[in-house]
Amino acid sequence: MKIYEMLKLGGEMLKMMSEHDVMRDDYRFVPMVEEYQQMRHNRVKHMTAIKILAEEYGISCRTVERVMKRMKREC
Repeated sequence: MKIYEMLKLGGEMLKMMSEHDVMRDDYRFVPMVEEYQQMRHNRVKHMTAIKILAEEYGISCRTVERVMKRMKREC
């Protein structure tokens, strides 16, 4: 598959993502956000969940918090 073919297939989605300032690499964090939501559903405190996910994914707590904030925005 050529790049233009890939863009042709996903062009509308990419356009919407661009219009709503979705970062292209955020797809990597979808499992982390789902884990966070599950932890919160199970009454794990916010900062505890952040610390666990930061350690599990090898990123800083601040990065986890930024990702969570970005993912909660309406589009």
